[in-house]
Amino acid sequence: MLNKQFNRLQALIHLYTSRQWLIVAIFILVVILEYSTPPIYVFGYLYIGVVVLANSRLSQKTTAWVTISAIVFTILNIVIPGVETITFPTVANRLIVVAALVVTGWLSNRNRSYEEAIARQKMQILGQQQMASLREDFASTLTHDLRTPLLGAIETLLAFESEKFGPVSANQHKVLQVMNDRIKIH
Repeated sequence: MLNKQFNRLQALIHLYTSRQWLIVAIFILVVILEYSTPPIYVFGYLYIGVVVLANSRLSQKTTAWVTISAIVFTILNIVIPGVETITFPTVANRLIVVAALVVTGWLSNRNRSYEEAIARQKMQILGQQQMASLREDFASTLTHDLRTPLLGAIETLLAFESEKFGPVSANQHKVLQVMNDRIKIH
């Protein structure tokens, strides 16, 4: 049992680290594209894919870190590698990319919170459905358990009234009448 849990834990760690390395590899690829071209060419939009991937696979904190790193690398590419003069259109393009990265990070975070809320509501509905099923089972079992001895008592009273067990005296007949009135056979 412990070994099985350990194997599951190892699989989760491997999956988590493989996802991290995929995100890191894509991030590095975008950085290489970004810094190997002149600043007028903007590859910072490609960071959006990394932000979305990080949000769907990693924690909120890691997604924020990836978004901030993408913003910093996008802005730094204005001055690095430093081979061209900085123009207003280049700065404007970079600021537009930064805005797109911020919006993507914010929307990804919001989407995650909606997905978590939907998952919580589904679990709540499932719990309510299970509770309703248990309630129906309980009511059915209770009804059956109460009806079975009552039916036996009714049949016994009917057998006494029809004198299947022998003649019934006047006092016994009064008692049977009271019992019949209590369980309302007639």
